[in-house]
Amino acid sequence: MSPLDWALIETWQEREVPLHIVLRSIDKVFDNYEKSKKKRTIKVWHFAAKK
Repeated sequence: MSPLDWALIETWQEREVPLHIVLRSIDKVFDNYEKSKKKRTIKVWHFAAKK
């Protein structure tokens, strides 16, 4: 994990993002990864909320 990944995780912790939200996001990213024809490396920032 990169320093940016750790910083993002620390931000979630500081904002008290519930763990179940983080885990649900991780599940969604991996579900999309499995469905995708184009495989790329998954980074922590993929789990950040998208607007």
